Amino acid sequence: MNNYWQAHNAPADDNWDGATYWLGDVAAYEATGNQSYLSSALSWASSYSYNLLAVSSTEPLYNAQAAGQVYIALGQIEDAPSDYTHINKSIDGLVTSSGSNAWPIADAINMSMPDFAELGVINGETSYFSKMYAEFSTTEGQLYDSSVHLWWRDSDYVGTSTYWSRGNGWVFAALAKTLAVLPTSDPHCATYVQIFQNMAAELASVQRSDGFWNSSLTDPSDYGGPETSGTALFTYGMAWGINNGILSSATYLPVVQRAWNGMVSTAVQPSGFLGYVQAVGSAPGPSSSSSTADFGVGAFLLAGRQVALLP
Repeated sequence: MNNYWQAHNAPADDNWDGATYWLGDVAAYEATGNQSYLSSALSWASSYSYNLLAVSSTEPLYNAQAAGQVYIALGQIEDAPSDYTHINKSIDGLVTSSGSNAWPIADAINMSMPDFAELGVINGETSYFSKMYAEFSTTEGQLYDSSVHLWWRDSDYVGTSTYWSRGNGWVFAALAKTLAVLPTSDPHCATYVQIFQNMAAELASVQRSDGFWNSSLTDPSDYGGPETSGTALFTYGMAWGINNGILSSATYLPVVQRAWNGMVSTAVQPSGFLGYVQAVGSAPGPSSSSSTADFGVGAFLLAGRQVALLP
């Protein structure tokens, strides 16, 4: 799939969607040792001088910070701290700010939160973790429906029964990425684990028989049918949870197996093309065998890395 994507598409950009792809490409390198995957990611990062997307009225800071996750991953592979310079400056600006509500939508948690965790560890500064929790708890208080353990995508959906698959997938993936590096001594680690586990239980209960999740998680009549991006993000998170002893293998391995086998048999075409990826949006929507996107491929590659590590 990664070979197909790179052969048929120009290098993804440095926005959130491109960053999601390149993080998946790095995961594919880690899984396979294929040097061409690492080389292509390094070439992409160098083309942007490891800088972040310019923030504007249409491009918020959290979207720009998604590329930082790739720069940090590459810097650790290369042992090149200079790769972190721009993302470190960007996150520092939030850490030292007295403001809050930096993540007004569920997607933003994935684009920004893992940077705080990574840089907190790299720099040995717990202030990153403190600010991360302050931002997370603000968004949680606004968008997390604790009665069903799912997230509303943004304020437009608060109080409704609309829980978008990919929006919840972003949060679930962000928690996995964060917990992967956050010291267990952090006072809020248990809170993240509990939300992650509660989400996993609810997601398992609404998985389709074919392994996918609907674009609308709790309403099969609302764009029912296979949807790959949310399914891949849930697969990534659950497989990571099993691999790290946070989720029960007995309970969740069958869920992951159904999801992975469903994607491979239905969404992955013989050529390597990945279908059934809902287009960029902010709510449940349609997908088809011919709909794909860079972020969907990236999410699938992240899932594949964790599935490959399963015992």
